[in-house]
Amino acid sequence: MPLIRYKLRDVGILDNESCSCGISFQLLKSVEGRVVDCFTLSDGRVISPKTIMTTVQSTPGVSRYQVVQESMNKVTIELIGGSNDQNFSIDDLISRCRKIFNEDTEIKVFNGSLENLKVKFRPVISKLTINEEPRWTKTHI
Repeated sequence: MPLIRYKLRDVGILDNESCSCGISFQLLKSVEGRVVDCFTLSDGRVISPKTIMTTVQSTPGVSRYQVVQESMNKVTIELIGGSNDQNFSIDDLISRCRKIFNEDTEIKVFNGSLENLKVKFRPVISKLTINEEPRWTKTHI
């Protein structure tokens, strides 16, 4: 018997398209991540973990990383193991992140080593406490 949990606090995008099989239920287009890992910015926008991961992973030379929102206007990116790619540029990584965060967001990038973690690795972490449901109409997904 499957155990179905409904209050996971995951973020998803519903699709307006109909299924080719003719089913009349609304379809799920994509899963964006957990509410607790969404970044809430000072202008009220909410950035999904998937958007953050896609942005960081699109930077040449970035493989393993952890992005942490320390406060509304401060984000740290820890590059695990650094980068041996000649095309890697910290300025390029910061420039890509500026496209999704506010201009006044402080972005710090440093080389680190999270190899000794004994918990499940999370590439995106928000340290902000969310006291209410995010306003998804202002979401950058």
